[in-house]
Amino acid sequence: MARSNLTVLLPVKYVDKRRVRARYGDVSDMTIDRWVRNPEVGFPAPVQFCPGGKSYWDIAKLDAFDEERAAQLRQRKLMPLRHNQPGDVR
Repeated sequence: MARSNLTVLLPVKYVDKRRVRARYGDVSDMTIDRWVRNPEVGFPAPVQFCPGGKSYWDIAKLDAFDEERAAQLRQRKLMPLRHNQPGDVR
């Protein structure tokens, strides 16, 4: 009973780790944990609504992360080509 009440009270704007994993191609729990710990990845940190409780991610922060990563990828595609290296054939 308490579990269903908690689910009803949680804002819709948060998702649990299972849904985060599914969102990013069914990656493992460990992958999500590594992304969170690695500042170069910039993955949003989860929140916990009670100490030691289940982790949840803010959907808006995940959306912003996705948009930022997409912008970085587009930027890389638009960067000038590097000069040919010795041995490269045109």
